[in-house]
Amino acid sequence: MDWIGGAGLAVAVFALVIQWHSNRRALEAQATESREGRQHAEKLALAEHESALAMAREERLWTRRADLYTRMLEAVRSRVEDPGAVKSERPEDDSNLTSLAAEAYVLASSEVQDDFNRFVYDNVDREDQVDIWAELQIAVKRELGIPRD
Repeated sequence: MDWIGGAGLAVAVFALVIQWHSNRRALEAQATESREGRQHAEKLALAEHESALAMAREERLWTRRADLYTRMLEAVRSRVEDPGAVKSERPEDDSNLTSLAAEAYVLASSEVQDDFNRFVYDNVDREDQVDIWAELQIAVKRELGIPRD
């Protein structure tokens, strides 16, 4: 009977060792899943943060462009509607217009920049100035996503 008791003890020890190894593997798998889960969550958080930063940059750029375009349209409108009120004869001699053109070089889309530069530097007649002003308004509204009237 002693050998049966010894065999039972050996089986019990063997079962405990197997259980211990099984638990260890389960804990290691759980730790790996947890670590991978944390890494995945960190990657998602980083991607969301980068997306939020990109959206904020786009919003700031849109706001700066909207401000610039408003000032550009106002300057063009004042020259077109009341050319006598303007100090300089030619648009290229107007420091406000040339300053806006320089700012447009950095911020404006190529279409808006080209239209504005044509108004300032091409020495066009009044009729062409009115046409450029209309084209500029359309380009600005399209770019900023403002519904047309």
